[in-house]
Amino acid sequence: MRTWQINEPVGISQQSDPFRPRVAPMRVQAGLIALGILLLTFGAGTSCSQPLYTARARNLSVSAANEILRRQSSDGAITMGTNGADGTQVEPYFANLAAIGLADAFALTHDNRYSSAVRRWIAWYEAHMSATGVVDDYGGRSGARVSLHTHDSVDSYAGTYLYAVLREYDVTRDKGWLAAQFPYVKRALLAIASVTTRYGLTIAKPSYAIMYTMDNVETMNGLRSAAKIAAVLGHKLVARDAAVRAQKMQRGLRKYLWRSAEHAYAVAMAPNGVVTRGLSSWYPDIMANLMAIAWQRQSKKRIQLFDRLYAAHLAMCTSPVTGQSRFEQVLWWAMAAKRCGQMTTYQQLLSKLESNAGMLNKLSNTALLGHVCRLTS
Repeated sequence: MRTWQINEPVGISQQSDPFRPRVAPMRVQAGLIALGILLLTFGAGTSCSQPLYTARARNLSVSAANEILRRQSSDGAITMGTNGADGTQVEPYFANLAAIGLADAFALTHDNRYSSAVRRWIAWYEAHMSATGVVDDYGGRSGARVSLHTHDSVDSYAGTYLYAVLREYDVTRDKGWLAAQFPYVKRALLAIASVTTRYGLTIAKPSYAIMYTMDNVETMNGLRSAAKIAAVLGHKLVARDAAVRAQKMQRGLRKYLWRSAEHAYAVAMAPNGVVTRGLSSWYPDIMANLMAIAWQRQSKKRIQLFDRLYAAHLAMCTSPVTGQSRFEQVLWWAMAAKRCGQMTTYQQLLSKLESNAGMLNKLSNTALLGHVCRLTS
């Protein structure tokens, strides 16, 4: 499970850590919906120059994509663990991220196996959606899978599903396939609406009413993805609604989860406005901030945040990669560096991952393989 317990919450007005430059709050004007729909992809509006990928980087992406294929069973499920198609654990959040990576691998290689695998996973996800768009985790082998009647979150599952659908369309331009997914896109929007609060932010799920920075950046991108999908298909009202909700979530992130005193993101906020924040531990403190950098458009304040975090945790970034946790850390640092346009740092971190490509088949978290594909796309 990727959620964590909220310990020692700190009131919104309190401060901690030495990162204290003043950042003027951003005033987001209502409207500009048409412009919002045009700027829906994650990379839109950035000045991040694209790296020249080496054959070694391409091979890393292909190896990661092939490892995801090895873990996809005959029913389309992308499983966790290292047992390949014999895996018995399906966690849709992680599988969505793996599928996004497969779409990127298709864009890089034009290997139809990757696109086909994305579609088979999306079909599995949609077949297991409730009427309100919620999807549970599953156990058991292909043909005999059973719901575990639980899920890590409602918001991130729906958000990453929506981006997986958009990414598959972006790399194939198959409008007919996209149209067939639209009823399920609307269900995913229902799921997000069911956990949206008065702050414009989403709680993880009704039984865990915490607004996480991680979940909200993923869900915001999901809403933007839904808006673009609806716009492509000519569903103007749905497109407008999703874009407006994405704007409200962005305002909520800036107002409630961005900590101007520390010039960093809080980990989470409870419905009563109490926040939890920190910048010392990898998980969830640093990882939440790197996700907020990597999954949003480039901005000056996030570049400054990355620079300070990288300088403060240089040992974490430069020490040997000795296992899955270290691989994951270097991967997230590299994704954030790429988003910020810090290409020298990105190339150094990518080189560390390339040197440890032999670990790919030992990564039990399938989402990490998807992130490797994204990193080199």
